[in-house]
Amino acid sequence: MVTVEHRIISEASSWPGVVIVRGARGETSLRFGRCELGHLHGDGVAHFAFPIGLWLGLIDEGHVEPHPLG
Repeated sequence: MVTVEHRIISEASSWPGVVIVRGARGETSLRFGRCELGHLHGDGVAHFAFPIGLWLGLIDEGHVEPHPLG
């Protein structure tokens, strides 16, 4: 069985310049150069940044929730 985390990592790591880094807290970080595109906490939680307009639309549609620390 392929997990959601594995599918995301497989896709993102196929993009030119994107590398996968394991973090100190167990998260999996997707990076492009020095920038973090987002990170995964297993199959349960993913934190990604979106342009504000897209982010607000995703929240309004119920697809995402604000970051618990933000």
